[in-house]
Amino acid sequence: MKLRYLQSMGIGIIMLSTSWALAENDAGRDLDKILDSNKVVIAMVDRDYPPFIVQTKDGQLAGWEVDLAKDVASELGVTLEIAKAVHFNDIIEMVEAGKADIGLSNLSVTCSRAKNIKFTNTYRELGIILLLNRMKVAALKLPEGMKDMRQLYNTTEAIGVIERSAYEAAALKHFPQAKVQTYNTYKEMIAAVDQGEVLLAVGNSGTVNAFLEDNQHLNITLQAYQVDGFSDHIAMAVGVNNDHLLAWLNAYLTVRGQLFK
Repeated sequence: MKLRYLQSMGIGIIMLSTSWALAENDAGRDLDKILDSNKVVIAMVDRDYPPFIVQTKDGQLAGWEVDLAKDVASELGVTLEIAKAVHFNDIIEMVEAGKADIGLSNLSVTCSRAKNIKFTNTYRELGIILLLNRMKVAALKLPEGMKDMRQLYNTTEAIGVIERSAYEAAALKHFPQAKVQTYNTYKEMIAAVDQGEVLLAVGNSGTVNAFLEDNQHLNITLQAYQVDGFSDHIAMAVGVNNDHLLAWLNAYLTVRGQLFK
């Protein structure tokens, strides 16, 4: 799966440091208001989650999702403003409050989030990875080794997740007796597993595999286990009243499907 890069589209881009990009009277903007204003505000997480979102040395955002945001604005024929958020759930709240037109940051589709916003059709499906500390798993003395996530259901060990992500709620559900430790970035979370601060970390296959590929020495101390029967479905988020925008984005995803092969 590879998203082509869109480096020469000639559209204006404004990066906003504030999490609340739209004025109060712009709340709940549907497609007509976006076109009339000649801008679309897309909320994105301001963190390093390669290959989807990458922070450049000059503080800008790059990566597959940023390319996707640029292409959405280009197809709309409007200027792109990126409203930066700290956490993934912040993006959902910004869209819900009408402070951003679209949420786009490799967002996981969950029933909880769908109570407050509307998701587009999914455009990416990722595996879910348990990244395990080999020494700590060995100490558990599992009879046949690590074969199934359910073997760890009753663990009381610490488990690492990204703060205010879909994985935080999932960890609480699937590991009810574990201590869930949150981290701001995958780099911090994976370092915690490597150092034995937590038994395992939960993350998406795209980012975990990219990190392990760039840090192959970690394969000595860490084991990546892909959970069978579970997938991370990725979609964009819009306000609950913005049905025209939702329909347009779904049409865009159908036409642009070749971008996500």
